[in-house]
Formats: sequence, structure tokens, C-alpha cells
Amino acid sequence: MAEAVATLSLVANILQILDCGREFVQTALGIWCSDDIRAESFAPLNVVSSDLHNAVQHLQIPTSDGDAEIVKLAQECSKVSNDMLESIKKLGLGATLTKWEGARAAFRRVWSKAEIDALDAKLEKFRGQLTLRLLISIRSYASQSVANQQAILQRLMDSDSNREAPSKEWLTLDSGFGFSAVQYVASKVGTADPLAALDDGERLQHQLSDAAVDGVLHSPIHTESSQQLVVPPARERKLEQAFLSLLAYEGMLERESNVAMAHEKTFNWIFNPTGKQTWVDFPAWLKSANQLYWVTGKAGSGKSTLMKFVSQPSSDGLEPRCMRYLRHWAQGRLLVIATFYFWASGRQTESDAMFRTLLHQILSRFPELIRVASPGHWDAMCLFGTTPNLSRVPDSALEAMLLRTLAHLAGSLGAAVCLFIDGLDEFSGKPDALVALLKRTVQQVPIKVCVSSRPWQVFEDSFESQPSLRVEDLTIQDIKDFITAKFEEDANFSQLRSRERAFSDRLVDEVAKKSSGVFLWVSLVVVSLLEGMRCGDRISDLQRRLEDLPPDLEDLYDRILHNLDPFYLQHAAQYFSLMETSCIQPTALLFSFCDEDDPDFALKLPVKDLPPEDVEIRIDTMRRRVNSRCKGLLEVSRSYTGTDFRQTTVHYLHKTVRDYMQGSKSQRLLAGEAGATFDPWLSLCAASLAAYKTGGQQTHYLFSCLRHASGVHPRNIPNMVAILDNLDIASYKGSTLSQISGELLYEYFLSLRQPVVVKRDGVEVTWPPDQQCSLLYSEGNRVPQTFLSRAIQCGALEYVRIRAGAQCLPAHPKRWSRFIRKFGKTSRFWERPRADSPQPMHPLLLDALQLHSPVVSSAMVQMLLETGADPNADVELWRGNKRSISMSNANTTIWIYTLATIIFVFSRDFWDPAIRPVWEEITRLMLSHGARCDRETVHSCISLLKSGNSPLAIYVREQDGDIGIQRTVLEALQRCKGGRPMGLAHWMRFGPRGRMKPPLEQTPPPYRGFPEQS
Repeated sequence: MAEAVATLSLVANILQILDCGREFVQTALGIWCSDDIRAESFAPLNVVSSDLHNAVQHLQIPTSDGDAEIVKLAQECSKVSNDMLESIKKLGLGATLTKWEGARAAFRRVWSKAEIDALDAKLEKFRGQLTLRLLISIRSYASQSVANQQAILQRLMDSDSNREAPSKEWLTLDSGFGFSAVQYVASKVGTADPLAALDDGERLQHQLSDAAVDGVLHSPIHTESSQQLVVPPARERKLEQAFLSLLAYEGMLERESNVAMAHEKTFNWIFNPTGKQTWVDFPAWLKSANQLYWVTGKAGSGKSTLMKFVSQPSSDGLEPRCMRYLRHWAQGRLLVIATFYFWASGRQTESDAMFRTLLHQILSRFPELIRVASPGHWDAMCLFGTTPNLSRVPDSALEAMLLRTLAHLAGSLGAAVCLFIDGLDEFSGKPDALVALLKRTVQQVPIKVCVSSRPWQVFEDSFESQPSLRVEDLTIQDIKDFITAKFEEDANFSQLRSRERAFSDRLVDEVAKKSSGVFLWVSLVVVSLLEGMRCGDRISDLQRRLEDLPPDLEDLYDRILHNLDPFYLQHAAQYFSLMETSCIQPTALLFSFCDEDDPDFALKLPVKDLPPEDVEIRIDTMRRRVNSRCKGLLEVSRSYTGTDFRQTTVHYLHKTVRDYMQGSKSQRLLAGEAGATFDPWLSLCAASLAAYKTGGQQTHYLFSCLRHASGVHPRNIPNMVAILDNLDIASYKGSTLSQISGELLYEYFLSLRQPVVVKRDGVEVTWPPDQQCSLLYSEGNRVPQTFLSRAIQCGALEYVRIRAGAQCLPAHPKRWSRFIRKFGKTSRFWERPRADSPQPMHPLLLDALQLHSPVVSSAMVQMLLETGADPNADVELWRGNKRSISMSNANTTIWIYTLATIIFVFSRDFWDPAIRPVWEEITRLMLSHGARCDRETVHSCISLLKSGNSPLAIYVREQDGDIGIQRTVLEALQRCKGGRPMGLAHWMRFGPRGRMKPPLEQTPPPYRGFPEQS
């Protein structure tokens, strides 16, 4: 316990010295690089000297207690600090300076540019070593019993003389042992300002959390500190559920739930081979050690239904149908089955969806494996209570997580694992890359994998030596049974069969023969024939109807569209248009709001959840309307149960229907039928507002409203503005929502706000309420976000154009969220700002330049610049991320931040080269609107880049000084300013001096985003 106090106190002392050292480096570089040196330029050196002297005086290096590596680091820091103090002393700087030119010359003699750069690199190295050693120490303490951890925290609290009112949260471990330890270190850093101390603590916590996550691939922490973390059982279960919820994504189970269940008596043949079949015995494969099986067939032949049939229980069973055959292979081992269904719906189609779905299924059953799958993320959650952003974890890291999980299951636990992966042809990437991934998986881990796809050449070449079957060759009897069952359910067919039994039997055979094994074609044709029977068609009519139906699916879809009821044609065209426009998987409830005739319906709704019975009525009505208008091409999935109406979605009957509706033929058929005034973007925007207000204010509907606002027709912009104003108010917690709408409602909301007085260039300026924006608080947001910020990041250009304030600088909330998390929602932290209390200003231009925004638009940047946004405005980046760019709590400009982002985008470390033209156009726009293109700006940008820990940052730090990089970036900016290509991609590939860069890594490292703005 004494060792913990000594170690953490020593860490605080070292941090003080490192912060002073960084201040010295920044001041020194400013003196070296600036061409306009004045006497006041040297004044910070006196402050740095005083602070550094005090920090060294407080540095007490223990002789017995404490981590040996940290003690050694403290000794090295002490030596560097004394060198800096001695150099400042040599300059003889007094309180006032008169001969500042001579002082600069003396300074340059004492400190060369190379020496300053070397000192900067050494300090960064010390900081990295300190972070790693502190993390290892904290982890070792957190590996002890809960009682020991609480005893250590009690000892820390008793030794903290700066804390006036100790919080019991320190002892509960609710936020993790590391969180409490960091709070102690922050309190010992020496600042008298509690806000600054909290900033320091939060920044250090982020650095440690990032280091923990990076430890998955790059740090030796999991070999040096291999003991399991000890967490209170209740918190451990809570963290496991939190991790699983982060793995999940919207619509994760959508495709599987929408796959049709096998009709009674169909597909039973797969488990009852005759021994004379031409396909490879599937039960025999399940029992064998053979790892891969390929199910192939035409589009619509029933591959997905077959995969669902074999991997799920029967209606009266408790275990999957394949389970009893797999037990022969498992030979008493634990059996694990997981499934995934690709579906190119335009939303979640990449391989990351497969990794996350399979991981979610396995880890839900074995939550104790989370620490194996992602030890770094688990450490960060346990130690610091942080919430990892798994949506930004690249495929390579997710693949590694899945492989670790499968390897542990098959190895340490001795489990037998079988995966069923459907629809390889729906993967939106390169099919051969997906095949290579699957083969790599079965080579590294002894598991079984059953896959399905259409018979594309790439799959035939890859799986030709693997056991397989072709579905359409085996389902002729299934199709006959399906047709007979559907016909016999209809009373009209029973009457026909009693009169014409021979024809009715022949009709079944003819439909089955014409189907060519395509189940989907059969289901549509059966509907058409039954409709004819209900209309009293004679035998000759039914025969002609069958002959007229084209055997090709696409031609059949043409026929269905041509035969839509003219009265309902407009509705059908609108529904198809909504499906193609929607940015999210539309629910039946969302469609019902789109179907409202009153254009102001959503504006009039109160913020109040719909009663379950009203939701059920809406969904049932929508199901009947979709069925009658679209003749089966669109479906409403599942029945409404409980309150989970999001599972009741509107979707295409089959992926071939989606492909057909996106083609030119269907577009020509439906052109103009939706109505001249129908705007699907506005309809979905209004419907999303209604769903947000009546469905528990779910965040995905808020983003849906903003995203769809970006595409409305120009004539509907006033309606869109009214909708988003209403959304702004509905999303503002604590506001009173009036029963008025549109502009009046917006004016009412503005009346709740207070003017803000700010200083610009030393002059006080009153910021009126109409140039502010409301706060958007959502679950998981640690820092409040402005509503206009979200509108910008979702591409709502015209709304931002209308609502952006003067010079695009709305008042931004103070960062009270850290206090709220710590002390609760007291009136002290939620009071309305007074008119005489200046608030920090938040530049909207910075929101348009966030790399991970849903939409990064050069048009948005151009509009903000033309409205008055200043690219050279100062901003404070209070949090960074080691995987890209990170910096301490220091001021920079929007342009410096943007330039660092651009350099990263053009590096080999970047994952999506396709967006580089957008960022090059953004660069051109920023330069044409006054962004500085000088050596000092580029130097500040490179310093920002160097402070990270990504391969790019390491590469920049390893260069022989910054001169070559500065020259290259400056030349690229000059070319861009002159209208020529920047050429940065060439430089980042071959290096600043034309040398070929060695590959950074075979697999790109995890990336978790750029610094977030305060």
C-alpha cells in the first residue's frame, strides 16, 4: 500500500516536469521559428523556469518503495530538468528585457534547433514510458483482491491533503481502480484550479485507456502483467453486457429474421440422403473432420432458407437440426454454433458485420471470453470505466478478436465450433478477399464452416475441391409439396380439384417444371394463380395465365409492376421510392408516419410515447397497405410484440427484388407515378421526427431526420427547416414543448435562452439568442453537442445555411459533464448561463472537418467559409487519441487541425483513399479563404502530428529534423493554391526525399479516431 502511494505521487511529480518541459519546447520553437521576435517572446521562459524549478524541488525519489522503472525514469527526468534550468540561467533573463535581439542570439547559441527537436523527442519518449509503466502498476494493483484495492484507495485518500471533501466514489470501484488512481494523480499535479485538475485527470485517463487498448497488439503489458483483473462481480456482469451492446449494431438480426422459414416437409432430404445422390452427403460432412462445405444455387432457389433450416431448431425442437450429427464430430466436446447472413441492403454489408455478429453470438454464450477476445478493451473498461468505440475498430482487429475467441474455444476450452455463413455473393467487397479470409480462418483454427453463395466463378474456383450441393437440382419435390400445400389451403382450388383433378395435378407439375428450381418464382406464381381462382378463372384462363408468366425473375417483376392496381399505383411508387431513399432500415411504424396526409402531422405531435395498442394498430394497417399496393414485392416482417416495434421492418421480398428496383427498367416504369409534389426525403425527414418524438427519443431517429433533411427538394426547404427546428426543441432536455409548430415554435424556444457576452479581439460583443444553438444530450455523450454540430455532420446544408450564426460561432456548452458524472445533476452545474458570464465559442467549421462524420462535404465547408467562418480561428482540442493525432490541452487553429487531418488522409496509414479528392478540395477552399500557408503554421501542424503514437507519427518523428517534411507540405499547399494536384499521396508513399518507405505494417493497426473538439 505504501508502494502505491509512493509510485503514484512520483508519477504526479514526473508529469509536472514533463508539462514544464513541453512548455519550454513550445516557447523555444516559437523563438526559433518566428521571424517577428519581441521582448515579450522571452517572458514565458521566466514562467517556465519558475514552474520547472518548483517541480524539481517537489520531486522526491524514493529509495525503497515505488516502481523501480518509474524511479529510474524520475532520475532521468530530473537530469533533463536541471539541464533546462541551467540553460535558462545562462541566458541571464531578468524580469524585463531590453536587448531582446542579443537574447535571441544567445538563446540560439545555447539551444540549436536540432537540440530542441531532440529534447522534444526525449520528453515524448519519457511520457510514453511513464504511461506504460503507470498502466502496468495500476493493472498490478487492480489484479489484487477487491478488499486490497479498496485499502489502497483508502490509503491514497488519507494521503491526499488537497482534497477538501473526499468522495466515497473513490472507494466503491464503480468506475474502476484506475479511474480512482488517476484522480489521485491529477490532484497531486499541483494546480489550484479544480477544473484544470479535472482536465488533467481526464486527459491522463484517456492516454492510459488508449494505451490499454493498444496493448492488444503492440504492448508487452499482457505478458508482463498476465494476472486477471479483479472486478466486483456485479460490475463485471455490467461490463460484460456493456461490451456486448457495443458489439451489436442496428439490424444485426434483421436479415436472418427476414429469411423465410422452410415450408413443412421441405428440405428434409438434406438429412436423409439415399446413397445414390449426386451431391456430397451433408450429414456425413457434419460428422467428419472436413472443415468446409459449399451450398450453391441460383438466385431465389432457397439457399438462405436451407441454411436457416439446418442451423435452427425445428418447430418442436430445442436444439438446431444439425446438432445431433455434429455430436459425432465433437466426440463429447462442447458444441458451439454461430450463424451470419450477408445481405447487400446498402447498410451493414461489410465483413465487420460478420465479425461483430459472430462475436456477439459466441460471447453472449461465453461472456468470460470477452477478456480473451479483446484484452485491451476489457482492461480499459475495467480499470477506467471507459466505453470503447467498437464501430471504429477496423476489420483486421475484429478478425483478430474473432480468431482469438475461436482459438480459445477450440484450444483451451476444447469446444467444437461450427459456423454457418450465408450469402457470400452479397458481400460488397472483393469476393476473393472474403474467400481468403474464410480459408485463413479454418487453417488457423480447427473449426467447421458451411457457406452458401450463387455459383459465381470465383466461388467455383475456390470451392471446387470442397464438398458441395446445388440447391435447384434437389428441390423439385419440395417445390411440388409447397405448391400443393398452398393450393390446398385455398377453398377455390379445392372446388377446382373436385371438378378437374387431372388438370389440378398437371398444374402443379407444370408450375414446378417451369420454376427451374427457383422457390421465389414459385411463390409469386402461386399467388397469381390463386388470385385467378378467386376471380373465377376457367381452366383455359389459368393455363394461359401460367403460360404468360415469364420464367425469368426479372421479367416476372416487370409483369407484377405492369399489373399493379392503377388506383394504388401512386402509393406503390411512393413506397418503393421511400425504400430506395431511406438511410436506415425503415420500420413499419416509420412507414406509417410517411403515409400521413397532413404535412404538419409530425410538428403537431407531443413528445410522448405512443401507447402499445396504437403502435400495433399502425403496424397492422401498414402491413395491409403494403401487401395490397406492392403485391408481395415489399413485405412487413414479423408481428408486433411488446414494445420492440423496431423489429417490425419493411423490406424487399428478396434481394433480387431490390436489385431489380434499383435498375433502369423499373425506374422507367414508375417514373412520375409517385406524384409531382412527392418528396421522399422530406417525407422520411418528417416521419423520423414523429418516430423520435413518439418512440422514446431514440438517437437513430434523430440522425435519420438530419440525414434525410440533406436531400429535400429546394421547394421544400421551409418545411424542412420547420421540422429540424422542432427536432432541435424536442431533443433539448428540460425545455417545455408547446403545441405550436414551425417558426412560432422556434421563436418560443429562442425566448428561453439568454444573450451571451463574449470577447473578440479584446472587444465585448453581445451574442443574441438567435445566433446560439441548443444542446443535444444523448446517452453515452460525455460532452454535450450542439444541434447545429450534428446537422453539419449529417450534411443538412440548407438548414445550416439558414440557422448558422454570425461568423458561424454559436455558444458552446461548458464541459460540466465530467462534474455531472462525478457529483450528479445539481442545480449548480445545470443553471442557465448569466448574461454577464461569457461562454466559450464553438466554431461550426470544425464540425464540418471531422474525419468520422457520417458526411464529410466540401460543399458544407464552402458554405461555412462563405458565411464568415475563419479557418485561422483558435480552438482548444482537449482530448486526443494515440492512434492518430493527439495533443495536450493546448490551443491550435482550425486550419492546423485540418492540415494534420489532411496529411493523415494522404498517408499509407489511412484506410480509405477514395475520399482523398474531397479533402484536397477542402484544402483548396481553406487556402482560398485565408488559411495561412507559412512555415510556422506547417511546423505547428507537424508538432501536432508528432505527438501521436500511430505509425505515421512514429515515421514523422524518425525523420532527420522537420525541414524536409515542412518543405514538402509547403510545396504541396502552394501547388493546391495554384490549382494543381497536391501530390501528397506520392510523398507519403515514397517519403520526403523520394526514398521508398518500408511498409508500416502488414495489417493496419486499430484506429479510433481523431481528437474530439471541446
